[in-house]
Amino acid sequence: MANELSNDGKYIYINSQLAEAYIPDEIFDRPTDDPTNSSLAYDTGESVTSIGIFYMRFYDVDEITPEIREKTPVRTLSYPNKIETVPTGGMTKMTLTINGQTDVYRVYLYNHSDILMESASKKSYVNTEMFTKLIMSGKIPKSLTYDEIYFNWLKSFQINGINPGIPPVLMQAIIAKMCRSSGDVNTQFRMVAGKEKVDPHDYTMLSMNQVSAYSSVMSSMSFERFAEKLTTSLIMTKEDLPQEPSPIEKLITI
Repeated sequence: MANELSNDGKYIYINSQLAEAYIPDEIFDRPTDDPTNSSLAYDTGESVTSIGIFYMRFYDVDEITPEIREKTPVRTLSYPNKIETVPTGGMTKMTLTINGQTDVYRVYLYNHSDILMESASKKSYVNTEMFTKLIMSGKIPKSLTYDEIYFNWLKSFQINGINPGIPPVLMQAIIAKMCRSSGDVNTQFRMVAGKEKVDPHDYTMLSMNQVSAYSSVMSSMSFERFAEKLTTSLIMTKEDLPQEPSPIEKLITI
């Protein structure tokens, strides 16, 4: 994005005539006065606070039409930290298909010289907590490919000077467990990722709550949201779907 952005050492600005940012509508929440607030994204009306990972398009035109939008390549801002961005052109909600995935986005319009983000964000554990919450909720933007999720999670810790305190292989195992094949959520994406013609964006990321539901009847029933898990457990049993018994389950059923 070297030509589309400019940097004066304090802020990074939009250098093209117009630009759009596509942030999934589902990650937005209301802002609070709590400095430890870890909402995934919120809009104050004057600026937007979000994790700096989302799709963008840059334009050198006076007006963006659907035809121009369709022909303009999608770029990815990949900064796994909380940013405050200031688009002055307004916001429109749109249902768009990007990289084969259809979602409802808040589309923010930037004019030339609008502030995209600060050049360097302040280090804080809250930033890393926010990104980790994004992963655990299964709401990682699909602008990241499967293999990029881990490296961005690790980068989030590094940016904020924090040691995650766990081996990298454990972080990788968490991601592997949560990312499922879009065609079959019972199949971990890692099992199909290396095959020919598999789109690295073609994964469905489950929340930790959903992971328990698809693991085994015992894991499902021992987690939260009992009524919801009862339904998935009945379906799992009725359709004789494969289950992944937990170590505790193996111990108590000996």
